[in-house]
Amino acid sequence: MGVLLGEMIDPQQNDHTQPHSYGKTARIWATKVIQRKDKRPDRVEIAPEHLYVATEHAEKVSAQCQRRTRVLGWYHSHPRITPYPSAVDLNCQAGFQFMESGWVGLIFSVFHSDSAHCHSSTIHAFQTGPNGTHEKVHMTIVPSTSIFEEGLGTCLQSEGLLTTFRSEISEYQQEKRNLCSSSTFAQTLVDGVAASQTYTLERLLGDNTRHYLKDVYLPELRRRVEELKLEVERKQTLSCGSRQLSTASVASN
Repeated sequence: MGVLLGEMIDPQQNDHTQPHSYGKTARIWATKVIQRKDKRPDRVEIAPEHLYVATEHAEKVSAQCQRRTRVLGWYHSHPRITPYPSAVDLNCQAGFQFMESGWVGLIFSVFHSDSAHCHSSTIHAFQTGPNGTHEKVHMTIVPSTSIFEEGLGTCLQSEGLLTTFRSEISEYQQEKRNLCSSSTFAQTLVDGVAASQTYTLERLLGDNTRHYLKDVYLPELRRRVEELKLEVERKQTLSCGSRQLSTASVASN
């Protein structure tokens, strides 16, 4: 899970006749991975200290992209169920909306199978409506026009994501080992599951990062280096030409 970073556009900020969140648009261009406050499977609360860290990260993103960036939403996954928010999700979302009415939640369902055993991956945007009801939020995914810089940022975030996953797996491993402390065999099974999960995540994130660096980032970097070389040569040629003209002018005088 994590938080969404970007800017909130509020065309109705001076119109007090409309609901406070009416017409707001959340433009998201970055994320920050965080750990869950509660490790129970159906809990996705964000600890205040993690929200503070995310706010500091938003300030760094603002400086990097020269665009005002702040925390304006959150995301988490429903790995094998529908992407619709649970009562716990809606309650958490309502708390965030109390601080920022435009706060939006995203749920990723990545391994869901329907009654016909068809697999699907879905992203669902939502808010909490009156009396804790579920309100779907319209979402548009805009293709990036700067894959070079943004793709590198995604690769760097993968390291933070892997660190978070490793920490959660380690905590889960220690918890289960404590529960079966009287059985060496059970502890061995727990260690094996943890090692398998870690290996799978490292391959999943590492392979994608290596693919991007090799097939996208490095070729683009080489292309830009060649462009810079040509630009330097062009400026050197112009500079030499200017000096020659200046010398010729002095000689003629």
